[in-house]
Amino acid sequence: MITWNERPGEIANLLNPAFCSLIVKTAVVEYYKRKKEGISYPLAFIILPLVLHKNTREALPATTRTKFYTWLQNNQQVRIGLDERVNSLSSYTKETLMFAIQHNIIKVDLDGLLLPVRRRLPSSYNPMTEETLYCINSASLIGKWLADVNDVDTLFSIFGIKL
Repeated sequence: MITWNERPGEIANLLNPAFCSLIVKTAVVEYYKRKKEGISYPLAFIILPLVLHKNTREALPATTRTKFYTWLQNNQQVRIGLDERVNSLSSYTKETLMFAIQHNIIKVDLDGLLLPVRRRLPSSYNPMTEETLYCINSASLIGKWLADVNDVDTLFSIFGIKL
């Protein structure tokens, strides 16, 4: 992990733990709404690589009416480089999870599952540029889709991600 003062500006902005926590929390909230349980720790590591990668985000459908595996079958290009993105972003994902837990954005239950914390953002917080909103909406869709996945190992295999 590169220290903050050594990070290039765009990496510090895009991968800052507060912004990434908002993305992860959005996915965790949607997952929880559908499944009524927390998301597994390994699944948290594919949220940022899917949401922050512009080409993948642009390939996402507008709604979950398109089923995840159908979308993936029709968009095989999203698998290209995903394993490398997951690995290269893993330290940022860990940093994000630590930040989110420390700041009461998400919590971990006794089974090690990540749960959302009911907490409103301060009214002065308004990060919703068009691009930010696009990321948040993408995280929402990803969280809903992940709730429909029954086997994490199969999902990782389909994506070509090696644990």
